[in-house]
Amino acid sequence: MKGEYQMSNRKKRGHQEEKQQSKNKIVFGSIALVLIIAVIGVIIVASGGKSDEITKLDTPRVTPETTEDVTQPSGPIRPEWITAEISDDTASIPTSEVAAGKMLHFSYTSDQGTKMNYMAYNLDGTEYVRANVCPPCRSVGFSLSDDILVCNSCGTRFSATTGDGISGACKAYPKAQVPHTNDGQNLTVDLNELVVAYQNTQQAGWP
Repeated sequence: MKGEYQMSNRKKRGHQEEKQQSKNKIVFGSIALVLIIAVIGVIIVASGGKSDEITKLDTPRVTPETTEDVTQPSGPIRPEWITAEISDDTASIPTSEVAAGKMLHFSYTSDQGTKMNYMAYNLDGTEYVRANVCPPCRSVGFSLSDDILVCNSCGTRFSATTGDGISGACKAYPKAQVPHTNDGQNLTVDLNELVVAYQNTQQAGWP
């Protein structure tokens, strides 16, 4: 009887050890599974971030196509002063500067010491040279806004094609045009024509 009892106890202990070992295997297996899932997650996150960086670097930037109208830019064009080339009885300025859509200002000083200012611009493919003076406000600066000349001092508006006053305090003083030639390199004007246009612009109305 005693031997059978001891045998029974050993069997019970053996079963308990087997159950404990099974539990340990399950616990260890669960821990291992969690660790594996965590490692996979880290790898996915790391590879995903790298992929985004590569995509950002490799993706070409797309910029909208732009078109340029060098003849007549949109919006007000502020004046740029240049030096005219005076030779004998003529004055010349570069055709390319006018064709580029700039609002050019230049001056000529007569033998008597009178300084006279002028403007040159391109409007819809046509070059214009005009006297640059607004006697009432004594302005010597104009901007080109579409087809309108705007006095930078008093804001009076003139037609850029005819020189006629449109609105403002100085509209009674239209801007006389100066005849000129264009040889493809320079716009050239006669010095006498410059003086006449300047004198006409200093008087109210057309001569």
